[in-house]
Amino acid sequence: SYIESGLESLRSCWATAYQALSRKLSQVRVAAEEAGRPPADIDVELMHMLVTGIPSVALRTFLGDYLQRGRLNDLQRGIEVAVNTVLESLHHNLHPALEQTIFRLGEIEGLTLWTTQYAGIEGLDIRPVEAAIEAAQQAL
Repeated sequence: SYIESGLESLRSCWATAYQALSRKLSQVRVAAEEAGRPPADIDVELMHMLVTGIPSVALRTFLGDYLQRGRLNDLQRGIEVAVNTVLESLHHNLHPALEQTIFRLGEIEGLTLWTTQYAGIEGLDIRPVEAAIEAAQQAL
């Protein structure tokens, strides 16, 4: 369906951006191996620094060697491109689907208000419909 293809497109864009960032941060693991320590994940290294206030040798090497102004600017541009691609894909793929959803929910809302015709239908309640419309409008 249209929504599934839109979500798949978003997943693909986000995965590409995440992989690029992950490759850059994997340098911490390489620095740990070069320092003779068993490789650690970046989250473990950062948590260690947060708790102790002292970065490990691998993290210090990574921060000193890799994170220079030019490389940080490249990383920032890469993240910005990824975010803009995801936002553009969201606008292009999900916006029309949300508009259709709001329109259809509006029709259902109108039917629930038509009590002379549909009052006898058990479980017909406008509150869930209104909540769904509000959620779709917020997502839009």
